[in-house]
Amino acid sequence: MTHLPFVLLPRDVRGGKCKIVYVMRNPKDVTVSMHHFLKGFTWSPQEGSILELGQQMIDGNVFCGPYWTHLQQFWEQRHKPHVFINTFEQMKKDLPGTVRALARSSARNRPTSRWSRWSRGAPSPR
Repeated sequence: MTHLPFVLLPRDVRGGKCKIVYVMRNPKDVTVSMHHFLKGFTWSPQEGSILELGQQMIDGNVFCGPYWTHLQQFWEQRHKPHVFINTFEQMKKDLPGTVRALARSSARNRPTSRWSRWSRGAPSPR
């Protein structure tokens, strides 16, 4: 797992040596989450209110790099077979469907007989 932008991923990863699973999230939720995360530090690379952080996100002036550029770099890769892009909101709405889509994109033929049990919160078999 990483928060690196696409261009900073190792060449082998960008080139398809492994599967890239990229989860996008509503920018408002990202801003609120980042604000609460940063409040926990004595020193923070981002100072100010949540409204100021929101404006910094819009302007691309956040410590982790421009948010919109990050999204765009991965979005441009969405047609490559080793890149799977989904949203946090879609995963919350339909996790079993997301898992099936990921399995299809990975060319894995796995039995789906356990998925309904798994999606109800039962422990997964080891």
